Amino acid sequence: MVREGMMLAERYEIISKVGAGGMSDVYKAMDHKLNRFVAVKILKHEFSENKNFVAKFRTEAQSAAGLAHPNIVNVYDVGEEYGLYYIVMEFVEGITLKHYIDKKLRLSVKEAISIAIQVSMGLETAHQNHVIHRDVKPQNIIISKEGKVKVTDFGIARAATSDTITSNVMGSVHYTSPEQARGGYSDEKSDIYSLGIVLFEMVTGRVPFDGDTTVAIAIKQIQEPIPDPKVYVDNIPVSVEQIIYKCTEKNPDRRYMSMTDLITDLKKSLVSPDENFVQRIPMGGLDGGATKMVPDREVSSIREKASPIDLDDNIFKAYSSKHRDRYDEYEDEDEEEEPVRRKKKPRKDAEPERKKKSAKPARSRREAEEEQKKKVRRANNKRRQMEEYDDDDEDDDDDMDPRLQKLMTVLGIIAALIIVVIIIILIGKIKGLASGKNEKLSTSTESTAEGAEEGATVTLKDVVGLVFADAKTQLTAQGLVVTSENVPSDSVEKGKVISVSDEDGNKLEAGAEIKSGKTVILAVSSGSEGSSIPDVTGITKAEAKVKIEGAGFTMKETEANSDTVPEGKVISQSPEAGTSAESGAEVTVIISKGAATASKTVPNLVGLTEIAAKAALAATDISFGEVTEENSSTVAAGVVISQTPAAGTTVDGSTTVSFVVSKGAATYGGTFSIAAPPGYTNGSAAQLTVTSSVDNSVLYSSSVTSFPAAVTISGTTAPSGVLTVNYTVTEMGNPYEDDNGEIVQNPTQTSKSVTQTLTFTAQ
Repeated sequence: MVREGMMLAERYEIISKVGAGGMSDVYKAMDHKLNRFVAVKILKHEFSENKNFVAKFRTEAQSAAGLAHPNIVNVYDVGEEYGLYYIVMEFVEGITLKHYIDKKLRLSVKEAISIAIQVSMGLETAHQNHVIHRDVKPQNIIISKEGKVKVTDFGIARAATSDTITSNVMGSVHYTSPEQARGGYSDEKSDIYSLGIVLFEMVTGRVPFDGDTTVAIAIKQIQEPIPDPKVYVDNIPVSVEQIIYKCTEKNPDRRYMSMTDLITDLKKSLVSPDENFVQRIPMGGLDGGATKMVPDREVSSIREKASPIDLDDNIFKAYSSKHRDRYDEYEDEDEEEEPVRRKKKPRKDAEPERKKKSAKPARSRREAEEEQKKKVRRANNKRRQMEEYDDDDEDDDDDMDPRLQKLMTVLGIIAALIIVVIIIILIGKIKGLASGKNEKLSTSTESTAEGAEEGATVTLKDVVGLVFADAKTQLTAQGLVVTSENVPSDSVEKGKVISVSDEDGNKLEAGAEIKSGKTVILAVSSGSEGSSIPDVTGITKAEAKVKIEGAGFTMKETEANSDTVPEGKVISQSPEAGTSAESGAEVTVIISKGAATASKTVPNLVGLTEIAAKAALAATDISFGEVTEENSSTVAAGVVISQTPAAGTTVDGSTTVSFVVSKGAATYGGTFSIAAPPGYTNGSAAQLTVTSSVDNSVLYSSSVTSFPAAVTISGTTAPSGVLTVNYTVTEMGNPYEDDNGEIVQNPTQTSKSVTQTLTFTAQ
């Protein structure tokens, strides 16, 4: 069980739970080694017990850890401890796109396109690294407080779609591609389809397909064309509409070929939304609809992933009744046709009987022909029904659930292994090998128990030359504690074990006897100390390439403007000259494009949200400068009020655009101590009411029985208010002489009201 304060890997301290999903729970944690906050995603118990799922999850999470892009949530670490499988990720403070859509009902076209561009850029990097997300949906897209859009859940997505068919995974059916819904092969174009569904939801506020069950939705994904988004929002630009259509084509060959192509159209739509520039691929694809063979891997995938259909009792009863009725029909027909079969092979003793029958009056020829036709029809019907019945039986045999077959195979193997182990143990006892405390069985069952008992002596395995992870696994299974140290080596490949030693530095050879629980140190090769990287700054790109590759390295180039370095020459390099690096290491050089030219036009940011404003600047390759906030009674919170430079201004590449974002209308308030009004009698009721000086709305109302009384006002847009105190004063009337000659003075009550102006302070 995960609890606050728990430590994972002696490094990550769990602070608090921040979210939960269908397959995992997310916790905020502190990485004490790097002193930073991280997000730790821990698999739920039902998935942790599935070894096949865990293996795929670990592999895919490690693949995702190799992705580095501003629009992807970075994966830092993958591990297992206390039976908990977890991944450590970048901690992003913000909200999911799903929550953002729910709050705004639907997004503006500009905002939706800018978010789609950032998501596409992240997925583009993943696809270039051969990582498919397979679960693109608003719940897996996070918008940070800084307005950056990030895609998350790469590792869990692929593991889930490749190994599970649960309700949690099917919860994504609103965004799944037709090929995924069929259980077929999916690739980069499946992510493009899902992103098209996300774009549809952003601009319309709803998903295109919905239903009572996941199966009903999946069938719609496979069969029904996507609805026209203009049915729900009639002012959607034609370019956005066509982009959605192309992304969500049922045939993957008719979608965008890559995320790069999609990004190009999205950026163009941001500039020219009403231009119909999207090139739709004709029916049948670019090859004109030629017949295609279904790949074996897709056929296998469909057969393996096809889940059995659950039939309720009524269906079973109907099915049984159908076959029982059919069987009854066969029996009836057998009884009717029994005499016919007997006539085919007449017995000798039947001859007198036939003669008797022949003595009966003969029927008409027409009646005889009709009787013969009926018999032929009954025979044909019986043969056809029996063939159908046999086919049904064969289908029932062929349609056996592949999962059940797999389970029966696994159980059979386990049973066989148990029998083998029992036989080996019996043989060992017979030969006397199992007796004595210091004697060991030489069977595979003993190897699984090595190191299991604390303090037992184990024989050190030979792990020299193995990859560190494999070596650690083997030694840990022996009950040893494994640590490592990196050692340069020109002869041993990087990441492999050079030698093994104990805590005192004594070298240990394979076969050495060592007690379980002891610590062993693996010397792991960090590769060759490498050669010195040459200095290529100030020379041409061609000269730099020759120099770098001549030194045994590879060159990667990027371009940038420079006012000081001539075009075509190297501005800078990374790593720096003189740095030692392994042979084949990559050296990045920045090639000058010359001085920047004033050829960029500042877009209009006023009226956009902060996220959309930053995306609009990014689309035109202009950086944003200072972003400030101001109160505004006319502009909604989070929307740009003004910008500098103004829209339409032509600037060079070094210019930044600053803008002001509205904080909404200013609010006022304060706490006031109200003294007793004139003539007030303590204990009597008084009504306090505060009204706005702007629109006379009631800001505060309360009844008190004593003074001084506290009045608190907050969150009002009015800078001041009027306090009214309504109360009753009891006074003695004028004295008079009653009938008895006594002086009488009666009390009288008078309602009074006093007012006072309260000046609020800005909050």
